[in-house]
Amino acid sequence: MPLSARPRASLPPGVSGLGTVMCLAKMEGCRAERWFSQTRLDLRPWRARALLLTATTFAAGKLWGGGRIPWPRHVSLDDPAPVARWLAHNVRTGSPAVMYGYASAAVRACGAALEAGLEISGSTFVLGGEPYTAEKAQVVEAANARGISWYGMTEAGSVGVQCAAAEHPDDVHLLTHKVGVVQRPARLGDSEVGALFLTTLLPSSPKLMINVDSGDYGVLGRRSCGCAFAEVGLDRHLHGIRSREKLTSQGMTFLGEELLELVDKVFPTRFGGSPQDFQIVEEERMGVPRVSIVVSPRLGELDEAEVRATALRHLASAGVAQRMMAEVWESGNSLCVERRAPYVTSGGKVLSLHIPASTAAGQSSPTQG
Repeated sequence: MPLSARPRASLPPGVSGLGTVMCLAKMEGCRAERWFSQTRLDLRPWRARALLLTATTFAAGKLWGGGRIPWPRHVSLDDPAPVARWLAHNVRTGSPAVMYGYASAAVRACGAALEAGLEISGSTFVLGGEPYTAEKAQVVEAANARGISWYGMTEAGSVGVQCAAAEHPDDVHLLTHKVGVVQRPARLGDSEVGALFLTTLLPSSPKLMINVDSGDYGVLGRRSCGCAFAEVGLDRHLHGIRSREKLTSQGMTFLGEELLELVDKVFPTRFGGSPQDFQIVEEERMGVPRVSIVVSPRLGELDEAEVRATALRHLASAGVAQRMMAEVWESGNSLCVERRAPYVTSGGKVLSLHIPASTAAGQSSPTQG
């Protein structure tokens, strides 16, 4: 089996990295050779528990797991070259890596490989945590690598796995033996989307859910694709998976309510104007997700760096997990400030949180006023 690693996965209090390396440690014939983390372990008081948990897990892996859990290595989001070089090394030695991580991390690694002329053909990325869009897939495929989309959530575990005959980058088979999924219409700006409501079916599910609004939407249907999942009866497909009520960048997710307070209270108090002068917008540039803080030009000159810093301070103040996520957004330059009029709906409304509705092809079509 090829070597495996988790690229840029968050350390505790995030669970993605630790959970992945522990799962890999239990798999026969497979081990996590590297653990690249986009967050840093340090001795700051609020990180003490995370450091203790990670160190304890690493030591247990040394003592009882045959050293199958590696110590995490911090790789800054703005310098993905170490990941690209490691991928290229595995290709040269005849063992292209299978990497687990966030879609934006894969895009950054592939972009760095292309820029440096590194050969990473045959590398495979198992992707979750954020949408795997057509733009992201273009960058991964340009590096002759492969992206495998995975759809899941903390409350239900795995919900969908990549179709082997996918028609879209995030075309997954719904695991209908684990979850029941129905769609209901919901408004998103000027568009109507198919909101996903989930019911868990197994006693082993992390939570009991009965028609719970997941906050996501997508294109749901049946298709006889001919792959192994279809042969065992998993013929329901889902693609164009996006969120209606949260923003995700670099695998870090903030809920809408955490962002709305910025627009409704924090920004007007600090910089003047009203909530109508500010807007949080989800965008994607060259496959890398960005969150834009739109500020109306009518407010005059503003220190854009202070607007960004104010947003990060407020998001970090909500708790330890939010502080970690804000640090990731800061290191990855996920937040930017744009001086222009906010997007408006056809009815003339300025929505504090503007999440463009995606078409089946994964494109967005905002209406700008």
